[in-house]
Amino acid sequence: MKVALLTNVISPHQLPLAKELVKKLGADSYRYIYTEPLESERVQLGWNDASDDQWCVQSSVDDPFLMEADIVFSELRALDLFEKRIVAGKVTFYVSERWFKPPVGFLRFFSPSYFRMVKRFAKIFDSPLFFYYPQGIHAARDMIRLILLLKGKMKYFFISPNLIFDSEPGGMVALLEDAVKAGVCSEEQIKGCRKNGFISLPKDRLDKIENTDLLKKIKIWGYFVQSSNHFNEKLEQ
Repeated sequence: MKVALLTNVISPHQLPLAKELVKKLGADSYRYIYTEPLESERVQLGWNDASDDQWCVQSSVDDPFLMEADIVFSELRALDLFEKRIVAGKVTFYVSERWFKPPVGFLRFFSPSYFRMVKRFAKIFDSPLFFYYPQGIHAARDMIRLILLLKGKMKYFFISPNLIFDSEPGGMVALLEDAVKAGVCSEEQIKGCRKNGFISLPKDRLDKIENTDLLKKIKIWGYFVQSSNHFNEKLEQ
């Protein structure tokens, strides 16, 4: 199996994951592909400590390994690559921060060029070969709002969805309404979620929720700054 991580710069937040995958797969079967050189300030802080390894290369979204890989994790919104991989029958995980950051926020949705991009992305998202890993619950709220809106849930023009989530890397995300149906929230937790927009619950309670096919494609992404042993346990589960 070949796996690649596509990102903009080398990051110490991602290297624990990269190094564990190299141990599991071998250097010939893994690539950490970054597209931009590091700023000198970050180099001085030690952000380039894998740049001499054969599996860590500066390249572009057109790197041939990104089509050879069976699995790609991409932190870049590389729609051309996503579409090509879907046609080729390859699995892709897209990882991102929130799309509707303040101060512009959801107003981005009304830009014609942004809306065209969003519609194109929504088609990609519908593929069973494509998955989304948000970097935090705010990114999850933005994406779920977007997808639900494009699927005709017009109330999300005005509000973001209330979510229940497991804060662990790979954690499940669910709509509050589905969590309420499953009876996994107390009245106090329901009020807290409606007030703040989200609350976290342990995995054993979230597992009782009958999640939609849409939300099964979304899992919380962690930077994997925990010890290698922590991530090793995740790989073995």
